[in-house]
Amino acid sequence: MTEQLNLHSQPTVLQSSPITLPPRPTEKRDLLISVIRSLRENTELRESMKNTLRWERFFLEDSVDLTEDMQGLGHAINTYRTTVRATEKEYIEGLFDTEQVAELRIAAIIHDIGEIGVGDITYSLKNATHESMEKEYFKSHIERLFPDLSDAQRKDLLRIYLDIAQGDREKDPQARYFSMIERIGYLETAVDLFRKKPSDIDWRNIVGNVLFNQGKHFDYLVDDYRAAREAIRSMKEDIEKMLKFVERNMEHLEDSPDVGLWRSILEKCP
Repeated sequence: MTEQLNLHSQPTVLQSSPITLPPRPTEKRDLLISVIRSLRENTELRESMKNTLRWERFFLEDSVDLTEDMQGLGHAINTYRTTVRATEKEYIEGLFDTEQVAELRIAAIIHDIGEIGVGDITYSLKNATHESMEKEYFKSHIERLFPDLSDAQRKDLLRIYLDIAQGDREKDPQARYFSMIERIGYLETAVDLFRKKPSDIDWRNIVGNVLFNQGKHFDYLVDDYRAAREAIRSMKEDIEKMLKFVERNMEHLEDSPDVGLWRSILEKCP
């Protein structure tokens, strides 16, 4: 079974899929289902995530017609969907077992809940103090945000948040993989806004910002992970258009992406 999240309706959260995890119940799958239920049924949690705006520094108007990924709840669901797509293939190929896949999907849902208390800090300015504040918010509010979980489940949820969603990418394989998922999400947001070119969001500087910040990471991620290569491949045409845009407008962008580096990344994903 695959756990399905829907932002706009309240369907059954579990639906069948021909390529997915074994349907047997496990401790982590039970926790994943409980977290999804909390997201759907806990009004305070859901509304707090909706009201946590992302990329706000790029808004040009006070009242913005937000895309899903520009508020916390939509971003969590988008990240979850990306994680499901990636981990089903990685599970089949043996990179992660069933429990590890469930943990990665849980991490996708909860990874930015700490920003409810801190706000979305720009990538280049975020530091250890901001990260500590996010972790402290999650720790101190976990009972209120997930009141229907048992103490043991909340303890496990906190571990997943600290070790995977906010964990050491250099030491933990799941944290490293989840970091890759997040970076795919950043790139998907930039591509989406590049296509739409909204008048109330400075999409130009988002494109420059994402390409500037993420190139050095995708340079090694496409070497290490099939999911990263497939993501780049699926966006390749749009990324090339973005690079041409950047070349024409470099002097007007707040950040200056390494176009040559990105072209080498694209070459790795034929």
